Amino acid sequence: MKPKKRFFLLYLFFSFIFQITMVYGIPPQQNNPDKKKLTGTWVYKTSDYNFVLKILDNNQLIFDGETSSYKLVPNAIRVFDEYGGAFDYQYTLKDGKLSVTFPDGYQYVFLKQELAPASTENAASASTFNNLYGNFCHYSGSSGMSSSYSTTKSLYFDGKGNFSYGSESAYSGDNGIYANSSGNGRKFSGTYKVSGKIITLNFFDGYNYELKISFIQQSGEITEVDYDGTVYAKALCE
Repeated sequence: MKPKKRFFLLYLFFSFIFQITMVYGIPPQQNNPDKKKLTGTWVYKTSDYNFVLKILDNNQLIFDGETSSYKLVPNAIRVFDEYGGAFDYQYTLKDGKLSVTFPDGYQYVFLKQELAPASTENAASASTFNNLYGNFCHYSGSSGMSSSYSTTKSLYFDGKGNFSYGSESAYSGDNGIYANSSGNGRKFSGTYKVSGKIITLNFFDGYNYELKISFIQQSGEITEVDYDGTVYAKALCE
């Protein structure tokens, strides 16, 4: 076969492949510089459980024991489910940390397995407690023609497994101004633990409550929690 004819046939073949990918929406494969950095085993630790994400170089990944196909798109890992659906998980890579934002908005910061702390309960607990600290507040109030009422509830986490709860109420109207606060003492404090997206509060008086983590910063810091539809956030304390 003459070189010119061979080149022409190859040109027709690759033109046909390109047209097929454009018609059926199958983008041609591109080399992603992050592919090599992403490949490996990543760990996100909680106080009671380790989430393991294995990213393989054959476009397969395993998260929490479940295997899925994936491909890399700009700034995201596109994961395909068994029904043909595709979901984008936005990610960033920085200083050996893989921050992944799930489609539901939750964000997790994974460490490469060789960089993760030793797999001990104390190490996992310390990491989680360090991400949950400071004051979280909920504010509610109402006002009328001649009076107003407001309540601020707060949760304080010390980052070491201990918490305290308090509330302040204020009223102003024709009968005067009143204020009330509660939350001091052993009755309004206790210990907490984090498991996945759940924070369990164990009050010293014997009552237990569960909160859901509703927002995690890219750094891993927890800044918003939810109790039965009531949101407590760090920003509401300012």
